[in-house]
This record gives sequence, C-alpha cells and structure tokens, in this order.
Amino acid sequence: MKKLPVLFLLVIGLTFLIPPKVKATPAFNQDIVQIDYATGLGFRYLQRTLTWDDAEQTSPLKASILTAQFAFSTDFGVTLTPFIGLVFQSFDNLVFRQLPLSVELETGNISGWIFGGDLTWEAIEYANFSAGLKGEFLYSLGNTNNWSIPGLMVEGKLQGKPNWWEARLGPLCFYQGWDTFTPFIWTGISPLQGTFSLEETIETLHRTEDKEIKGKGNFFVSLGTNLNFSPLRMRVCLDLFPSKDNLDPGVTIQIFYVF
Repeated sequence: MKKLPVLFLLVIGLTFLIPPKVKATPAFNQDIVQIDYATGLGFRYLQRTLTWDDAEQTSPLKASILTAQFAFSTDFGVTLTPFIGLVFQSFDNLVFRQLPLSVELETGNISGWIFGGDLTWEAIEYANFSAGLKGEFLYSLGNTNNWSIPGLMVEGKLQGKPNWWEARLGPLCFYQGWDTFTPFIWTGISPLQGTFSLEETIETLHRTEDKEIKGKGNFFVSLGTNLNFSPLRMRVCLDLFPSKDNLDPGVTIQIFYVF
C-alpha cells in the first residue's frame, strides 16, 4: 500500500508532463482561461480477477460503484473530475490459512465508500480526431462485516474489512465528426492492489490475517461514446481487463448536467 501515493502523483505528473502547446486557443493565448462546470451521477460495474498468496491463487472481485461527481473543464483541453460515492462489493473463495482455524471465505455483499477522480488532457486535434492522456484513481474503503463460523461447538466469529485501490492511465482518442455522438477509445495500464483483513475469534482466542490482493492483469481497454444533448451529457463505456487466462468485463455510465 506504500505505492498508492506514489502512483497517484505519477498519474497527475504524467498528465502535465508535456506543456499544452499543440492545442492552443485564443482564450489561453490571452492568459484568460475559461472554466466550464458540470455535475452528475455515475455508475460503474467492476469485475477483476485477483491474485493472492504470491500470485499462486486467484478469486473474483465484483463491485457496483455509485458516485456523485463534479467536473471542471478548461478551454485548453484539461478536465478534472473528482468523485465520491458508495461501493457494494463481493470477494469469493478467499482462503485464510494463518488463522487458528483455516477459512475459505464467501463474503457476500460488503458495502463501503469510494473516493477518487480522473484527469483528462485532450492535447492534439487533427481533422475530426482528438487525442490526449487520461488518468483515473479510485480508493475503496470497505465497511467491517461479521460472519459466523459453522460447525463449532464453542462461540466463534469472523470479522473482516477490505481496502483496495485501482488506477488507470493511458492515451485517449476521440472521433468528433458527429454533433451528438462522440466515440472514443482509452487504453493503458491498470494496477489494482489492496488488503483484506480478517480477524478470527474463538472464545478468548483472537488472531488477524492481512491478505494482500492484486489485480491479475495490468492492462485495460475502454470503448465508449459521449452523447451530447445540451445541457445534458452522457458517457457509456465498456471496460475490458485482459490477462493470460481471463477477460474481465465492466461497464461505466455517467450523466452530467453542464452549466
């Protein structure tokens, strides 16, 4: 988890690495920057294959994410969109072997909070195409859940909490030949890391195991479109996370009201 702040700074730093000379506007050249605002709601279904125990074991993470977001867009192509929301997630087939009684956990639904944002820079325009760089970071803070231990003759319980983060960074390309329909492709790297902490209590015996989890693949492709119906703007996107043995799908839907 020490890599989290370093990666977050890298996402921001790479976005501003090249000065925006390619896409210049009159407002920018006159040192007057116009900022547009938009607010909206978002939904994302995330499915990732996780590895743990030194990548020897795998299990699925499935998460439904609801967010409220506020976007700031400048006239030289930079858009910042922070968001906050709720996450409903499940982890299946996680095995904890360092507890007094080994457990294979089927978590069911675990709620939590989600925080993050994305930063987009549309740096280049040519004919009906534009291209740039986009980075996104999200952090999931799960709530503590309790489970019973079946088959015990004495009192026992399990208490667990997941925390994880995901980042996406890579080039972004739009086709802008239509007024209301703007298809795009976004691809790049997408690491996911976190910890699932599980405490086992059997009468007076307590022990906790912190299991490190990682996304199996570090590459993603997102195919989507922006639908512009002023003052509303909608974004629909299919997210794909390929790895050696899996192709994890996901969906992102965002609706904005542009001021």
